Amino acid sequence: MKRIFNIAIIIVISNYSLFCYSNEPVIVDNYFLYSTEEITGVITKQGIEFDFFSAPRYDPKNRTITGSSKNTGVMTFHLDDLQWIKVKKFDTGKTVLASILIPAGVVGGTFALVALLKESCPFVYSFDGNVYTFDAEPYGGAITESLRKTDYSRLEYLEEVDGEYILMMRNEVEETQYTDEMKILVIDHDRDKMLYPDEQGNFYLVDKLIKPIGVNNRTGKDVSKLFNDRDDNLWVDIYSNINHDRQSNLRDTLSFEFERSEITDSTLLIVNAGTALWGSHMIRSMLELRGDSVESWYSSVDNQEYELLELVNFIEREELYILKVWVKVGGKWEVRGVISGGGLFVYEDRAIPLDLSGIDGDIVSIQLRPPIGFWAIDQVNLTSGKIQMASTKEIGPISAINDKGEELRSIISKIDRNYYIMPEVGNWLKLRFSAIDEEPVGLRSLYLKTTGYYRLHLPEGRTEQTELISQMHREQGAILRYSYNEYREWKMNIMVNRETEQIDK
Repeated sequence: MKRIFNIAIIIVISNYSLFCYSNEPVIVDNYFLYSTEEITGVITKQGIEFDFFSAPRYDPKNRTITGSSKNTGVMTFHLDDLQWIKVKKFDTGKTVLASILIPAGVVGGTFALVALLKESCPFVYSFDGNVYTFDAEPYGGAITESLRKTDYSRLEYLEEVDGEYILMMRNEVEETQYTDEMKILVIDHDRDKMLYPDEQGNFYLVDKLIKPIGVNNRTGKDVSKLFNDRDDNLWVDIYSNINHDRQSNLRDTLSFEFERSEITDSTLLIVNAGTALWGSHMIRSMLELRGDSVESWYSSVDNQEYELLELVNFIEREELYILKVWVKVGGKWEVRGVISGGGLFVYEDRAIPLDLSGIDGDIVSIQLRPPIGFWAIDQVNLTSGKIQMASTKEIGPISAINDKGEELRSIISKIDRNYYIMPEVGNWLKLRFSAIDEEPVGLRSLYLKTTGYYRLHLPEGRTEQTELISQMHREQGAILRYSYNEYREWKMNIMVNRETEQIDK
């Protein structure tokens, strides 16, 4: 089952649908801003889970949560002893939308955190005959046209309805979204094979996944259980875990070891990872430093002038939204692949072709060095056995009608830089596709192929911070220190607002 919102806040779909609309798309209020939550349980730093059968009491002054567990009775937990707070999300009518996990370090912000920090990407909803369910979030990080992306998103909730597939794309945040093409890819494959796409749109059929035999973080702690499977137990390193007096290292090191016996020189690294919530916020923060000069900067980047090369080198060096895959060869670490950051709320499985030639011995050693706050990582496996390429069938839309009733199929059907533009929150496009007539021999997997980019709506009347920008590009790690200080300031504001609310009460 697809996991949604697994960044600094993690939303897990349970027995109900997240962000579901009625049978016809309508303009609705943003659920981020008009929703309520209640605590339903906690998970300690030792991984012990407690579920409450009645609403617990949260004491912000003493930073404790007291609740009644069915197995243990009344218990009190201090936030410092907790890893996650379990919260149930409702809409304004108190209808359950999803269960969520919130890091204990940011408790109190709840969904206001998402409302404040969420940036980028249209939301794509799949229709199953009853409701539209949030299923894909393409071209994350493509902040201007020269950075536009073609993404491949698995559609886990899409069902054939009367011989058609129906999707809805909506703008849910303050930005203008530009979509060049939307198509559905149909892949029929054997039931005993696993299917994974790479960044270029190649689809691989895999026999077996090899889990790491050990994973250590920068402190030497074994964190293997976080990376074995695609589940809700994932690695998210946040600034709350950093001692302010020892902030020199704002980057983690994740060291993976795999047994070599079943792994060939040409293998695939299977990764489920993406941009963390704070990392998404930092996209806006860095663009706001451009002030009123941001439009001229966009123009220079899109014209592939020096600014584009500078931006690409900066992101690659700091590994903010591109994470290098280091492989140990002959006692030295070499970059043998990269992991691209994806949409903020929906992580997609990705296959990364990996060359392991030159590695001697019985162990394959791989390292990731993610900057804290920018990445969330779940599954990290290698493949075993013969890798086959899957064939795909591409389906274009037979209809594409927007919220103004306009038919836009010709605009959305091919890559030609003739974009469908959604400039406002609530803009949507409803697409219909003819389903393939023949029945699949094995499994049928559906993917969305989307090409586009977005532009954030930024405040006006600000002066460009030229010296700060120059320092970030000039000094390695300067952006990480800036991001850490931004987080501390944001967290302080949350605490001040919380104290003010308590005084007002």
